[in-house]
Amino acid sequence: MRNKSTLSRLDDWLLVGVITVVAAWVVFHLIAGLVGLALFLIKVAIVIAIGGVAYKAIAGRRSRELEGGRRRSLHR
Repeated sequence: MRNKSTLSRLDDWLLVGVITVVAAWVVFHLIAGLVGLALFLIKVAIVIAIGGVAYKAIAGRRSRELEGGRRRSLHR
């Protein structure tokens, strides 16, 4: 078996370096995409929670108004 030349070794290291940079770039973008998706889902959950609380408050107020017999806006 012959020894590799210096240029062959440099070529191997260049290939390893390029593959490493490309792999790091892909992994970084995958992680960024997952973090972005997680943050989006958290925002959607917050909006749904706020909407649910608002709906409960409005529904509760309306049911209390209807239990009184007459609506407040009609009672003068």
